[in-house]
Amino acid sequence: MAGGKGEIGHGACGTDDGCFLRLFMSDSRQGVIACDGFNLQYRIEGEGRPVLVVGSALYYPRCFSGNLRHHLKLAFMDHRGFAPGNACPDKSQYALPLLLNDI
Repeated sequence: MAGGKGEIGHGACGTDDGCFLRLFMSDSRQGVIACDGFNLQYRIEGEGRPVLVVGSALYYPRCFSGNLRHHLKLAFMDHRGFAPGNACPDKSQYALPLLLNDI
């Protein structure tokens, strides 16, 4: 859906060659990706060379200048530790290899 909200992927993103990297080929500009029980939001803004910004799909877009969006296609994605509504008490679910597999 061009310009709409989408949902890509279910289950372990790491086994699917990186859910977020597929966003650059998607028509969806915002939505949620389900990864290992975490609902990770994403937002894509701008045109040009693709750049993945990991952290917060809600806050980080406010930190980048509008001018950058004329030159870069910015994909902002939630980090599983910052995703709203994701309160996993198992600290092992935030290990670096799992975070990298989300990408």
